[in-house]
Amino acid sequence: MRQLLPQPKDPIALDELFAWPPGPAVRLSLIGSLDGAATIAGRSGPLSSPADRAVFSYLRQSADAVIVGAATARAERYRQLESPKLLAIVSQRAELDPASGLFQGDNPPLIFAAGASASNASRLAAAGAEVILAKEEEIDLGWVVAELRSRGCQRITCEGGPTVASSMIRLGLIDEACLTLAPLFVGSAELRLLSSPLPTPVPAHIEAVGEEDGWLFLRAHLRT
Repeated sequence: MRQLLPQPKDPIALDELFAWPPGPAVRLSLIGSLDGAATIAGRSGPLSSPADRAVFSYLRQSADAVIVGAATARAERYRQLESPKLLAIVSQRAELDPASGLFQGDNPPLIFAAGASASNASRLAAAGAEVILAKEEEIDLGWVVAELRSRGCQRITCEGGPTVASSMIRLGLIDEACLTLAPLFVGSAELRLLSSPLPTPVPAHIEAVGEEDGWLFLRAHLRT
C-alpha cells in the first residue's frame, strides 16, 4: 500500500499517487461515502477533507480540460478555470445562469448542448461562452471528448456528476478513475456515485492506494 505523505499538499506524494499515464487519457474524479453516496445535503463538500481537496486540485490543475455536467456545476457553484485550461459543461438545454461565476472572468466555459432553445444559447453566448450544439437530440459524450482533443487537450478530467460519470463509463471513455472514499455512512437519500446501472460490470485494476486521516484515495485503471 502506498500512503500519502504527512503533508496533504505535498506535490511529491500527489505525483506518485496520481501520475498520468502516457499519451492521451481521460480520468474520472469521484468522491463518495462508504455506502456510495456522492453528496450530503446535495453537495460533495461535506464528504471532503484537506487531503481530498489537495487531490481534487491536483487532478484539475494537471489536466488540459475538465468535463462536468450542468447540474453538478450549479450545485457545486463552479467558477471559471484559469486560462488556458478548458471547462466543458454538458448541459442538454443550455440552462445555465449567465450571471453566475461561470461567466465572470476571461475564460468562460464551453457549453455542449442538444435541444437548447435559441434564447438559452444566445444568452450564454452573449455572456462570453462558446455554445456548441449537437446534431442529435442527445449529447454524445464521445463527441465532447473528440472536440476537446481537436483543441489540443490530451489530459482530460471528468468531475461528474453521477449521470455524466455513468454515461462515460458505459461508453468506454474513461481510462482511469480517481476515487476518494470518505470514512462516513450517509444513507440512501443522497445521490449515488453512479446514477444508473451499467450493462455489465466494468473491471478495474487498482494502480495506487493512499490514506490520510481515514480518507482513502484510489487510482484505478478501467479495463473497458
